[in-house]
Amino acid sequence: MSGKKQIIFKDGCFDGLRFNESSSNEFSAPELLILGLKRLGFENSDLEFFFARSEKMSGSHDLIWEINAPNSYKTLEFFDLDELPEFKNEIEARNVRFENDLRFFYDSVTPITTEDKKIFEALSRILENFSERKLYAGFDSQTQNYFPVVIGWGGKFSRNVSRSGELIGAQTQKRDKKEPIPDSQLNSLENNIPVVSDGGFIFSFYWLIWVIIFLLALLIIAKLTPSCGLRGFINTCQVEQKTSSEIYNLESYLQKLTRQSLVKHNVCLQSKKMAKNILEKTPTKKDLDIKTRLDREDADISEVSVSLAWDTKEDLDLSVTCPNDKTVSHQKKLLTENSCGTLDVDANFKVNILDDPVEHIILKQFYGTYKISVKSMTNARSNKSEIPTSFKIEVNNSGLVSRFDGSISPGETKSFSFDRQP
Repeated sequence: MSGKKQIIFKDGCFDGLRFNESSSNEFSAPELLILGLKRLGFENSDLEFFFARSEKMSGSHDLIWEINAPNSYKTLEFFDLDELPEFKNEIEARNVRFENDLRFFYDSVTPITTEDKKIFEALSRILENFSERKLYAGFDSQTQNYFPVVIGWGGKFSRNVSRSGELIGAQTQKRDKKEPIPDSQLNSLENNIPVVSDGGFIFSFYWLIWVIIFLLALLIIAKLTPSCGLRGFINTCQVEQKTSSEIYNLESYLQKLTRQSLVKHNVCLQSKKMAKNILEKTPTKKDLDIKTRLDREDADISEVSVSLAWDTKEDLDLSVTCPNDKTVSHQKKLLTENSCGTLDVDANFKVNILDDPVEHIILKQFYGTYKISVKSMTNARSNKSEIPTSFKIEVNNSGLVSRFDGSISPGETKSFSFDRQP
């Protein structure tokens, strides 16, 4: 018995059904969805491999499904549940438990930030069509373990029909034009011809029903039409003409009200009490501070990252040395230059000087110790007082967040570290 590394929807079809994707945003991709669910506190032992990822083949409508493997060295395969009778009940039970956990999480958690709302928007689309998913047993050849994995979870299946409305692949029996119809079939056709009696009465009766329906429709339209008539068709009221400047001012005022409403709405959401089982996972004020700054700078999301935040116009430089002894810093910002990571947010350097800066580094995934350095550069904006500048560091290690607090004076360098284990 051998498994499949891929499942292909040939021309977008599977078992005679056409699959229609319903992607909502970037979190419809399984990699970002899983990272987002982990950060928000969703826990289930099957989360890592549950959502298979799909990819369209270039130049065709074929859709390829593969098991989402964060570690490319793993060999993962699909197995049909009917081929594994000894594991079938366990896989189906874990699938049901995963869905129940996911629905409880969706109903219990209130998203706060813009990114959280995008995650819940994608999750809403997934749960709406969750019954459409196709369940398989995934197999990890290294651990020799089976686990539930689903395909077709990001859309709906529909009957595969051609433009003429006939099922694709359906065959119709053709008859030679010269071949006569057998007498038995001819008699059957004659016996099945319906006989209509009192046709004139029935015809008049149907017309009467349609006239009544038409009159009722006119009555409903008359009731719903405003007293001034239909705009652009019948208009009996004097409409005050608005200049373009007045319309622009009105739109600006409405946009301002909308922003104020969103701000107040977010403040109210932050004050709501959440369920007891997820209370410990609610972001603290410091978390929201760093998260807000990263959102402001449009920082990228990654499996492993380090952020630095402080509250002065000083120039603090963040650098990280990976387990391969390569370093990412403001001197070598790109992964292609340093083989360690990417400094995608660099603050208070020459231009765009802020009172609430943040720096952010996306790191390549290794196992071992990462060394973090914070250096206070000496320049005209350096701290002139004797009180050192406070800062905080936040480390995202595959969804596990750790924090360091420190203080630093001009010219000093402070060091920290964290480990990643297999």
